[in-house]
Amino acid sequence: MRPWIFLLSVEVVAFALIAVGTARFFTLTDSLAVVLSMLVAYAIPRMCFKRQKTRSTAGDVVLMVVGLLLVAYAVHCIWSFTLKEGATLDLPRLYSDDRQYFNWALARYNGSGEVPAVNFWGFPFLVFCLWKLLGVNIVWPIAMNVMFTLLSIVITGQLAARLLKGRIELSGQSIATLSMMLTSLLAYYISQGANLQKEAVTYLALMMVAFAMVRCCNHAQSEYKKRWDLILFAMGCLLLAACRTTMGYFVLGGVVIMTLSDWRKNRRYGTLLACLAMLIFGIGFMLVPDYGITRQMSILEGGKAMQMKFIVGPSQTPYFNIIGNYFYYPMWKRLALLPMTSAVQYIIPFPWLYEGCGSVQNALPRIAWPWYAIGGIALYYYVFISWRKGVGLGAWALWPALCFLAVAYVTGGSVNRYILPFQPFFVIIAVFVIGKLREGKGRRSFVAFIVGYTMILIAVLVVCYHMQTSYLNSLEMYYRSMMQ
Repeated sequence: MRPWIFLLSVEVVAFALIAVGTARFFTLTDSLAVVLSMLVAYAIPRMCFKRQKTRSTAGDVVLMVVGLLLVAYAVHCIWSFTLKEGATLDLPRLYSDDRQYFNWALARYNGSGEVPAVNFWGFPFLVFCLWKLLGVNIVWPIAMNVMFTLLSIVITGQLAARLLKGRIELSGQSIATLSMMLTSLLAYYISQGANLQKEAVTYLALMMVAFAMVRCCNHAQSEYKKRWDLILFAMGCLLLAACRTTMGYFVLGGVVIMTLSDWRKNRRYGTLLACLAMLIFGIGFMLVPDYGITRQMSILEGGKAMQMKFIVGPSQTPYFNIIGNYFYYPMWKRLALLPMTSAVQYIIPFPWLYEGCGSVQNALPRIAWPWYAIGGIALYYYVFISWRKGVGLGAWALWPALCFLAVAYVTGGSVNRYILPFQPFFVIIAVFVIGKLREGKGRRSFVAFIVGYTMILIAVLVVCYHMQTSYLNSLEMYYRSMMQ
């Protein structure tokens, strides 16, 4: 049997099972809406990948497995937002940002109620546009996020193949497949593709921008025409400017870093990218007056504005008991605490559940071990390879590291979700290291580093677990005594 026939058979059987499962809980009309929307969300990334030069049977398998699992998870989330809560597809029961976005789009759609305040209007506007075409339904935006997440995985593979071409001995097909597989293991990253959140749009937009910026790092890429890179860059910036305008700082930072890495070769292309980014994000900032540059600068300065933006919950209290009143510290002190805040940002969310949080939606983001493995390999790169001239990835690898540190500085390391769009970049760095190890370079130092890293990580997690559980237990005992 030919591989494509086998894969197609698996896909048909999988969607048949999904159809049967949805039909058991939803009405026939709702079941058709769920199955058909998920089929489109799954098929478009699959067809896009089939047109790539780095496509392989192994890559098809990776994308099929993660795509079908994500579709099944998305169907579960739709059920949990609706039937499980006694709600409907056109009026689900949502919480937090999901509810804000849904209500914003609904108020714009039918004029019912006051339009809730949101920092960035881009994602709920996309939801509003979908509803104008297809009607109000929670299924359409979640299917869109599933599609965007899968497309992000595909572009990660293409970006890795483009960046690592000639740097390691692996073929483009192997690089793309390995990058897609490792990205698919990032459970927290993948889980956002089934929520009513802007993360999936941010993933795709940032990968589009990064793919265009790679031209600054590798000039032997005649098969990629410059105009298509510019179009891709502009489209990515437009999505980011609408859905998460603050990403403009990270994009401009990356353009500057990569342009200055080789000014003579990159000055024209880099200047063009910088002008495009400043124009698009400048317009984006003008369209979000309530969260404009003035407010963002006040948050960066610290104090009450920063503390109100990143409210500390009970599970974070032990950490902030140690770190102190971080948001009111002067800038130099927050910079001095970067090693601690970065480490906390790296290891959260912790790979254990609190009492009463045993749902699938809470459990999936806490499958952190693949991220710890990828992060450990990337950390080895920064410690042992990055400083060696002509051996590593040059200025490109500096960009995700600085983005990671910037998020840790602003949030005090308390919001891991903000680094999710950058995680595929660390996947690519890990693939580079794996390629070098396959060539027999640095194996002894890598083994020694990973052993030490694993021991430290386990020790830190054990300490964090005991600190957190002790605090939560004492808090529970206090509340019980108050009630008595």
